[in-house]
Amino acid sequence: MNLKELETLDLSSNSLAMEIPIDIGNLSKIIRLDLSCNNFNGTILSSIQNLTKLEALSLENNLLIGEIPSWLFNIKGLKSLLLGGNHLTWNNNAKIMPKFMLSELSMNSCGLVRKIPQWLAEMEVEFVILSNNRFTGSLSPYLFDSQNLIALSLSQNNFHGELPSNIGNATKIGVLMLDENNFSGKVPESVTNIKSLHLLDLSNNKFSSNTSPNFSSNENLSIIDLSSNEFSGEISTKFPYGTISLSLGKNKFSSNLSRKLTNMRKLKYLDIHDNKITHELPNSISQISTLQILILRNNSLKG
Repeated sequence: MNLKELETLDLSSNSLAMEIPIDIGNLSKIIRLDLSCNNFNGTILSSIQNLTKLEALSLENNLLIGEIPSWLFNIKGLKSLLLGGNHLTWNNNAKIMPKFMLSELSMNSCGLVRKIPQWLAEMEVEFVILSNNRFTGSLSPYLFDSQNLIALSLSQNNFHGELPSNIGNATKIGVLMLDENNFSGKVPESVTNIKSLHLLDLSNNKFSSNTSPNFSSNENLSIIDLSSNEFSGEISTKFPYGTISLSLGKNKFSSNLSRKLTNMRKLKYLDIHDNKITHELPNSISQISTLQILILRNNSLKG
């Protein structure tokens, strides 16, 4: 704590078990403070707000408790705020008017409830990780008007309703994880406008339709999980040539398997269990030489 010129302090991924030292606020020139992946306990100390030059704060994956302090949102230069994986709670009565412009926010497993705050939807954050909370309501269309959003994880919450039709406006998204919620209705066709998308996880929701978006032009999309929904009709063949993993299990797909599935010449994992697939398994499936895992159980295949 006597290193007054220190600008970066990274103690991450150790076995430090203690409260965060109160005099850490004396390191007035700190720009990046990373205490993640330890066993720090206690609360987020108020002395951290004295670090007025702070741009990146990571306290992820510790044993911290108590409320997420509202003063964190007054650190004007803060660009990265990572608090997930603690035992923190959120004061839903606090009126937050952030003074910063974040590029990275992780608050997974923080017991957050109600709707995503409007200020976050309008902030143009690049990385938003809010999984394993208790958020409810529908998603704000403002969230997808961002031209900066790269990764969005809202897994394991209680969101419901249809996805905003403008989801495809966020054209830079590479990772979109909306699994384990209560979303319903069709997946908007505009999602195919996100050409940078490489991982799409919509599993464990209530999406339903007998047609799915045409992903065949999404060349970067390699991991697709639509399992545990209420999709019906024939299994689409409109997936990218470069698909590596395709999970369609626990839906209501019917009819026979199309020979066009062999167009996915990089496919390693194909799961269509617990559907209503009938007829014989086409011999053409053996043409997918890259296939390593094939799960067909609980269908009505013959022959």
